[in-house]
Amino acid sequence: DGFSCSPETGHTYDSGVYLKEPTCTEDGIISYTCSTCGHILTERVPAAHDYVANIVTEPTCTEDGYAIYTCSRCGDTYEGAVPAKGHTYSEWIMTIDPTTTSAGQMRRYCTGCGIVLDEMAVPMLSGTHVTGITLSSAKEYLNRNETLTLTATVAPAAAADKTVLWTSSEPDVATVENGVVTPVGPGITVIIAQTADCGYKDFCRVQVNAVTPQNGAQIDGGMISGLNAGLNGLDDYLTLYNETMTMVYTTDVIGTGTKVFVMQGDEVVNEFTTLLFGDVNGDGWYDGTDAYFVQLVASGMVSQSALTAMQRTAADCNHDNAIDAADAAVLERAGLLLSSVDQTAPREELETNSVFLEYCGLIDQSMEPIESDQPTEDVEAQPVKQSVWGWFKALFTIVLNWLLRVF
Repeated sequence: DGFSCSPETGHTYDSGVYLKEPTCTEDGIISYTCSTCGHILTERVPAAHDYVANIVTEPTCTEDGYAIYTCSRCGDTYEGAVPAKGHTYSEWIMTIDPTTTSAGQMRRYCTGCGIVLDEMAVPMLSGTHVTGITLSSAKEYLNRNETLTLTATVAPAAAADKTVLWTSSEPDVATVENGVVTPVGPGITVIIAQTADCGYKDFCRVQVNAVTPQNGAQIDGGMISGLNAGLNGLDDYLTLYNETMTMVYTTDVIGTGTKVFVMQGDEVVNEFTTLLFGDVNGDGWYDGTDAYFVQLVASGMVSQSALTAMQRTAADCNHDNAIDAADAAVLERAGLLLSSVDQTAPREELETNSVFLEYCGLIDQSMEPIESDQPTEDVEAQPVKQSVWGWFKALFTIVLNWLLRVF
């Protein structure tokens, strides 16, 4: 037959060449040539439209859609349904965790419409598993060179696996390893303790202070104490975390209730409130004016509930956990001393004034409690006569202070 291709091997045809292109209504002809023997094969290509769907209504998992089909060659159109997509199964998802007392549950959902397609029970846990975790503290403050150790208590005590995984939400503020929190930079982070078994969690909010106290200053949470009276700033009492930070105060003289904002540019890094024992009215000094307020409270003419928590703390000059005549007496003495001191003098000059130093030494500004030999007075049991005398005594102290300052 003149061909070299055997029936066993068959022909090897190329991809073909159209002798006549098919149209939407007429058949075409295509020719294929064997690359081995040159044999030519011709075939008819049926006529067909090339329809493109224009979706009018999208199909769902269970309902057909609707489309208009248009031939891209001749423009012929027809309308027809778009088949429903059918459900697509998700992975198994735990919806109820199993415990040692109840079974759990897992489900598979349709990724398209979200309905539940399948579910199965998860057997109860065997053995003694973790049921909870509790940290030793929920809120803490750290200075720059301090560390904090948090203790995690895993329940029940008989749990087989008490492993705790520790993480810090802001590792650039503080890191944590085995419960030991180490400051890195100023700011706030959340320490997370999670059990390896069952994944229970507890949290502790930790603020790394942007300042470190010195020269007797103390920081207790968001409160600064241990300060002298008449201060216009806290540079001698607080060391900033870095040189780019500044401190802004809400009053010209630092007193009870003054807000201290530690700023990094326009951002507030930390916020504190100052406490000056004896300074009930927050003017930065403890004097006859404060004695007047304390005497009114001690005599029962003013309820302690009329003072803020910070004012009540400041009024307890001798740290005996009571606001009484002993506190007023200390403040009266302080007011008499202060009246003979030029408070407009530079701080350096004030600190060389023996009377001013005696004034500053009257009230211990530390937070440590001081034992008092004087019994706590029962304010409610004091007679009205004593209350009136206490009021006049306090008023006399105010007038005397004013006269000494004027003349």
